[in-house]
Amino acid sequence: MFIHPRDGVLWGLAIGLVTGMYNSVTLAKRIKRLPGLHPEAAKKQMKVSLAMRFGLIMAVLFLVSKKLPFVSLFGVGAGLLIPSGISVILSVIDTYKLYRQSEAFARKYFGE
Repeated sequence: MFIHPRDGVLWGLAIGLVTGMYNSVTLAKRIKRLPGLHPEAAKKQMKVSLAMRFGLIMAVLFLVSKKLPFVSLFGVGAGLLIPSGISVILSVIDTYKLYRQSEAFARKYFGE
């Protein structure tokens, strides 16, 4: 972006990355509030959150396509997927670590 200031793909990646990070942060905040809610209220809150996050993505894509024609929509889409991809990879790593720990625990205390 700093080397090629007119590169639309890099601008799209930056815009998509900022939007994706904002979506991830707001999702994490909503998830942290769920344990204190009644299950029906929690479902309703997550549905509202999903609608708001999708609305934000649609608004960003619409505004980029109309107001910033030099920005690549493919770059924005790729930037939107980066935080989700990172969180999936980290979840897989954490799940694998927990699996390995549980296997070692089972062998240590219950034999083979």
